[in-house]
Amino acid sequence: MKILREVGFSGGLAAVGLLLASCGGPGIEVLSNPVPQTAGADLAIGGKNYSAMTRKVLNEEGLSRQVRKDPAECIRQLDQRLRETKRPELRLAAAEMAINQAFRNHRAKSGEVVGYLLTAIELSEGGLGLGQSTVQSDLVEIYNEGNAELAWLLHQQASGKQRIEAQGPLKRYVVGWTGGKRVGSQPGFYDTLTPASRIKIKGFEKVNVRPGIGGSVVGYRGPTPERLAEDPFMPPHTGYALSLAATVKWGSGGAATVVLHDLVEQDAINIDGKRYPLAGDFTAATATLMNAAPKPVAGWIGMMRPEKEKQFRGLYSIEPYRDDRIPLILVHGLLSTPGTWREVINA
Repeated sequence: MKILREVGFSGGLAAVGLLLASCGGPGIEVLSNPVPQTAGADLAIGGKNYSAMTRKVLNEEGLSRQVRKDPAECIRQLDQRLRETKRPELRLAAAEMAINQAFRNHRAKSGEVVGYLLTAIELSEGGLGLGQSTVQSDLVEIYNEGNAELAWLLHQQASGKQRIEAQGPLKRYVVGWTGGKRVGSQPGFYDTLTPASRIKIKGFEKVNVRPGIGGSVVGYRGPTPERLAEDPFMPPHTGYALSLAATVKWGSGGAATVVLHDLVEQDAINIDGKRYPLAGDFTAATATLMNAAPKPVAGWIGMMRPEKEKQFRGLYSIEPYRDDRIPLILVHGLLSTPGTWREVINA
């Protein structure tokens, strides 16, 4: 078992650096802070400010001054009041404090970050079934972003059956991965997992986002000589990028496992007996591929000097082969590249 001591942003950003080598045209930019993706959410997650509702709760509970000095104790007091009164506003305040504290700990490289993320996920999950309201929308945003950030950081720290211990303000957790049967649901298949909320998409007419539950992440697997030899349909210039959703499955005590859902294989999840659609950002994965794809000038070079582009000749898939799906073959024309089809693929 591994004790998590330090988690920072720098490792994650460096890991996706290979996707940022190109500039101009369709592609992505990885942001230092997430952009809210839940429609109706009234908060901005980033460790700096609280929503109006949470500020109101802190004032009512007499915690406005204590929140900066001892946020963990504030969360414990709010959790106790929540158990007594069941007020959803108390749940929101405690969950929002937890995820904001996780972001503050990111910058301090404190190992408590995973504990705070799991606390935020557990608290917000309890309010997913509240119905349409600002509080419910905020709890969904916290739940989704917490899961995405947890998957990102856990992917950097643990692999396979490795487990991590993390202390939260309410309990101690032990967290690891649950691998799926298909390769798309196995965390070890990917070089990086990046929260979709941190991906700024450029050059697309429309961003296709499905509202729902779960942390939207893009799983990227880059091309290497060994992988290209094993998989002849892997694009040698881009590799694979898949749209995924991450959720936490709870065990007894503080046991937790993170599950990756391949959105081609699964579109919904059951939580506490209720079925929810899985959230997904489908354009983020396509834009990630476009970021590493040959630029339009490659079409001109391919026509005038075909020998210079011969390494790109072939038939490629934009995702791993699935034996239960019918492939659609798209052939680009003269003076063109596969990027011609990006809007069709996105649609």
